[in-house]
Amino acid sequence: MINGINHYNLRSDPETTEVLKNFYIDVVGLTLGLRPPFKNGGYWLYANEKDVLHLSFSKNNIENLQLPMRKNT
Repeated sequence: MINGINHYNLRSDPETTEVLKNFYIDVVGLTLGLRPPFKNGGYWLYANEKDVLHLSFSKNNIENLQLPMRKNT
């Protein structure tokens, strides 16, 4: 069971990041806030003065991303 989430990070190309930012601000109601000056671009979105969503630009081609398979236990 999940008791809480501190924050989460979504990585995408810059164009998709803009779409995500607008969605989470306009539809979900998060607000754009301060973000440290990292080398890659992105945004931090806040709920009640807490950073809850980090949007960052992907450094690699994410279309070919291979995720490890999870074993059922």
